[in-house]
Amino acid sequence: MAATSFNDDHDSAAATSPHDTSIHERPTLPESIARESIIASPSFHERVIAWLASIGKAIATAMQRPRLSEHLPPVPVFADEVNERAERILLDIMRAPPEYVAAAMLIARATQALRKRGNDVYAEGFVAFALSRIPPDPDGTISVKRLREWARAFPSAKSVVPVLLRLEQQGVVSVEAPAGDTATSGVIDMDQMRIRLLVVP
Repeated sequence: MAATSFNDDHDSAAATSPHDTSIHERPTLPESIARESIIASPSFHERVIAWLASIGKAIATAMQRPRLSEHLPPVPVFADEVNERAERILLDIMRAPPEYVAAAMLIARATQALRKRGNDVYAEGFVAFALSRIPPDPDGTISVKRLREWARAFPSAKSVVPVLLRLEQQGVVSVEAPAGDTATSGVIDMDQMRIRLLVVP
């Protein structure tokens, strides 16, 4: 009888052991807390998308082209005649037909190359180019006077004759006296001298 009582007591104690629940049942969070944690934590896919988006923004910022005004001279506060003409040129380029816009880009590069070679080469290049753009007279020549008028914006327009003489020595132009235009004193009016372009730039 004692053995039976012991077994009964043991079975009863085992059934009511406080360790049964902790061993066989895993503790869980309340449903509300688990649901909030799932919503607040982004998935791996979402984190990858956010990372790629941040990389894309960084690349776009690095490759963003600077503003056009950052490459232009500052707007003149007190514009003189030269600056006003230069500002009009910028607007004229934007108004020009596409073929002239492309031509302006070529002229700009050529002008930069001429300036690097010194004032004399720049002046010779300017005069040769001006002559190539002036419609000649029926005899194929251009008067010095017309050249001065076309090159009036050129700083050395008044001293264009020395430039013509250098170009003549180089075989780019020929400077001819007008027929029957010699003054009684034997001095030829330089404005009436005729220029024939031999080498088109």
